[in-house]
Amino acid sequence: MTTTQGKVDTLEEKQAELINGASSFNSKMTTTQGKVDTLEEKQAELMNATSSFNSKMTTTQGKVDTLEEKQAELMNATSSFKSEMTTTQGKVDTLEEKQAELVNATSSYNSKMTTTQGKVDTLEEKQAELMNATSSFNSKMTTTQEKVETLEEKQAELFNGASSFNSKMTTMQEKVGTLENKANAASVELEHISWLKGSFCFLSSGGSCPAGFTRYAAFIGGIYTHRNTGGWMIPATFGDSNVRCPGGSCSSSSAGFNAHLAIYSCCK
Repeated sequence: MTTTQGKVDTLEEKQAELINGASSFNSKMTTTQGKVDTLEEKQAELMNATSSFNSKMTTTQGKVDTLEEKQAELMNATSSFKSEMTTTQGKVDTLEEKQAELVNATSSYNSKMTTTQGKVDTLEEKQAELMNATSSFNSKMTTTQEKVETLEEKQAELFNGASSFNSKMTTMQEKVGTLENKANAASVELEHISWLKGSFCFLSSGGSCPAGFTRYAAFIGGIYTHRNTGGWMIPATFGDSNVRCPGGSCSSSSAGFNAHLAIYSCCK
């Protein structure tokens, strides 16, 4: 659990780096907007542009507005992710407080571990949503970058700003990739600790056993019984194991008073 806590802390640190990267990106966008405003002031001749140029500028403004909306969505997704991480941290703390009780409560421990796995799965789903939002954001930024590059060709002073923007975007992408790797590593660790330590067995189901367990089979056929009807024998199936009458029906005359017993287990 200490290792898992460390991985969750590392995940939070990487999330903070992502938020700082987004803040730096917003600062760069503000600087770029300032340069665009300066360009409009320096280019008086654009006021006399043709109707077609004005139409294209209106379309560009609409796309910039859309970019700002997508940027707000990314910030909201980041805030939601941070909130989910805070909730998960609280639940992990509660799990640590209950750790001493779990030593003598095997059944309760398995139930809580299943719940924890579900919460980690939810965290991974939220992470995937963040990755999808980032991908959509990158796609929108690519379109905007193409339009900014066209403007940069007309104004040589914007080249330095575009170079800084590309560098920031590359750094952000690297941090997102690192965060995804950490989340995947945490998922693998949880899979390894999902079973109790020690030697024990349980009935198998589905024809196989989990990793680390060996499957055993035992069968006794033709067991003589006083009677196999009238409540003297109740056939049943427990996963792969079963108690049954020959021929599959205890009311069959061919069954006689015999019974079959098959036991399949997983042990380590």
